[in-house]
Amino acid sequence: MLVLLNVGIALVRANLRPLDDIELTAGQIAAGHLDHRIPERDPRTEVGSLGRSLNTMLTQIEAAFHDREESERAAHRSEERMRRFIADASHELRTPLTTIRGFAEYYRQRGGAKKIQSIFGATDSGASGMPADTAQSPGGMTSEELDRIMRRLESEAARMGLLVEDLLQLARLDQQRPLEKRPVDLLTLAADAVQDARLVAPDRNIDLSVAPGAAFLVNGDEQRLRQVIGNLVNNALTHTPAGASVRVAIASGTLKSGDPAVVLDVIDDGRGMTAEQAQRVFERFYRADAARNRASGGTGLGLAIVAGLVAAHGGQVSVKTAPGEGADFRVKLPLSPDALPADGLSPDDTSFDDNQAQPS
Repeated sequence: MLVLLNVGIALVRANLRPLDDIELTAGQIAAGHLDHRIPERDPRTEVGSLGRSLNTMLTQIEAAFHDREESERAAHRSEERMRRFIADASHELRTPLTTIRGFAEYYRQRGGAKKIQSIFGATDSGASGMPADTAQSPGGMTSEELDRIMRRLESEAARMGLLVEDLLQLARLDQQRPLEKRPVDLLTLAADAVQDARLVAPDRNIDLSVAPGAAFLVNGDEQRLRQVIGNLVNNALTHTPAGASVRVAIASGTLKSGDPAVVLDVIDDGRGMTAEQAQRVFERFYRADAARNRASGGTGLGLAIVAGLVAAHGGQVSVKTAPGEGADFRVKLPLSPDALPADGLSPDDTSFDDNQAQPS
């Protein structure tokens, strides 16, 4: 009986050895060694047939994995080429746009078509006795037509110049160029942004609210942080009805990691956005208005720049909105170590759900 038992154990171990090899190979493949294969055995046996089938499957999986890697590398190279093209094209467009805008401004500053007519010998009543504002220029156009064309030329040059600057800013963010960081008082920047907005839109109700807490200092690039707040305030003014109010609020809070932060909210009581629109609002060239009405201004890049600049400062940006309930754009930036705590440090506003739409 002992002899038979030992023989049986030996036979079972011999039959299970191929399964041990399969288990070992599976572990090596799970560790990332896709080139490992199960040792070949007699294909007439069930274990041998299973090993051959598994090897065929592993070969196909490895080929598909390598194809995917190559596809991702090709997509990455294509994206890099596109970014370089955008950066180079933006640099090249700057000079002619500056020239066009400069000549248009020069035309306006020198008095417009009436001045040109005087240069060509036209009197105040026109060369043919016609009123000066209806007299024709040497090109056959009236003064009003020529002035309107030049105003449109200047306006479009300014708009395209803004687009070029936005594209250059995004190209710099994509290249992850380091920012010049130093302590910046975010409250001062917010106050300046509110004051500028009141000058631009004197009929709008634009308020600034400040919660008690630590000094609102962050380590960052002052000009870029001004751009972040300016873009958010301008977005609120542009995409809300004329009677909608805008509020800028600043308080102390925490990042997702639990580190102390300065929390800046730009809140409006406009039309709000749907959940789908909120999820895409930080995408480049995305506009909630499907008609893309140029009269509303903007390039569709302002919020994408906000998201990129906030991320470059180690912060977080999100939006809380719903149709008919306005929008609350929240920016969290790490608090500078130079900020001194004060009594009555206010906690973060827990009513805001940070899981609401955030840039990916």
